[in-house]
Amino acid sequence: MIAFGDKTLTQRPKDVAAMLRAHKRAQDYYVTHKTEALQIMAKRESVSPEEFELALTDGMRVVTAADQAAYFSGGGLKTVITRTGQVLTQTKLLGQSKPAEAYMSDRFVPVVP
Repeated sequence: MIAFGDKTLTQRPKDVAAMLRAHKRAQDYYVTHKTEALQIMAKRESVSPEEFELALTDGMRVVTAADQAAYFSGGGLKTVITRTGQVLTQTKLLGQSKPAEAYMSDRFVPVVP
């Protein structure tokens, strides 16, 4: 999940769009150069490429740009944000969670190509 604050969305929309384009390019690179991409991501996280690949296939899902619109309209994003807020509040990493809608904006969906 990529999140930006209201201030950033308002004051730096071109930077947000650039970040989302870079994220899309990274996803595309993973599809076309899987071995190299796993090595890069695993090194960043200090795990083996095999461990990183397991994380991507067992419990973590990278949502593609094509899937994002469905997450907004189908309620998937709201569910993810609500659950994340609950976990962060329970583990004392977040003082108080807001309603999921407070964190949602479809302003940049779909991602700028």
